[in-house]
Amino acid sequence: MSCSFEKDIIQKYVDNTIDPLELIVLKEHIAVCQDCKFELELMSKLESSMYEYFDSLPNNEMLDQFGMDILDKCYSKPYSYKDGIAKAWQINKLVVNNASRYTSYLPGSKLAANAAKKAGMGINKALKSYIRNSFKKLITGTVK
Repeated sequence: MSCSFEKDIIQKYVDNTIDPLELIVLKEHIAVCQDCKFELELMSKLESSMYEYFDSLPNNEMLDQFGMDILDKCYSKPYSYKDGIAKAWQINKLVVNNASRYTSYLPGSKLAANAAKKAGMGINKALKSYIRNSFKKLITGTVK
């Protein structure tokens, strides 16, 4: 883009946090600047599609209950734990990927996305180790 208009004002408009004076300036500007008008439309569509996407995901309570159900099934049927772990692993990867995807829309997103991925990898490693050790104990009979 060749326009030097402050893009923060466009983001404030999309986020519905714009001041009344900034709104007047923005409306006047997009009446003459097609680049900024296009960017405003694009950001608005992106915002609405983000809300549609993230509203369709399960909430934290559902994920917590799902995790508990998997652990219950794993401990009640020692030989069927692989399916439960695989499903938990898939959901954990989706949560990390969605967090990374969401952060890509924020300023400084590359740093935040990298931090989220590193945290997710650390969580995955810790979870995998914990589950492996729990099942070793379960299989060897040290957990009753």
